[in-house]
Amino acid sequence: MSHPVADPFRHKLEVKIQLMAGGLLPCYAYEGDAGMDCYARLDRDLILTPLPWAASADQGVAQVRQWCIESNINPDEIQIALKFPIPLGFAVELPEGFEAQIRPRSGLSLQGLFCLNSPATIDSGYRGEVHFIAANMDTQPFYIGQGARICQMLILPVPRINLVLSDSLSASQRGTKRFGSSGI
Repeated sequence: MSHPVADPFRHKLEVKIQLMAGGLLPCYAYEGDAGMDCYARLDRDLILTPLPWAASADQGVAQVRQWCIESNINPDEIQIALKFPIPLGFAVELPEGFEAQIRPRSGLSLQGLFCLNSPATIDSGYRGEVHFIAANMDTQPFYIGQGARICQMLILPVPRINLVLSDSLSASQRGTKRFGSSGI
């Protein structure tokens, strides 16, 4: 006897999106993906300074400029930054009770691309352009061009919480043990 399979995609949430000039529509790479790929909307290509090079932001930029010259890239035609809010080319109107989370793509994380406030939260009341605050954790400069797939967006429900002040909390197995309490 066969059992019906529930279709989690039967009821799709509709979210209004507005594209900026040069922006690309976020999309799922594969059916079943949790996140939609998002794309950089840049006026000029960007090179992120490796954090290990940056004893100071100015020193890191100077090293990247030298790296550009050695790589036959004109450093005056690109942006160079230690950290950079990369515009994603769209704004969204999320339903009340939902948030969008902006997260790094796993393959780019392996190459050193990092979202400084990961996951970034886009609140339902925000109507401006969504950004990905990027930094480079690798030992080499990280190049990002216009239209590069750099992060992913998940849209998730967020319950409203009613905090209740209390003089005590119930006991738990973990108790007050902090970081690394289950072993490393």
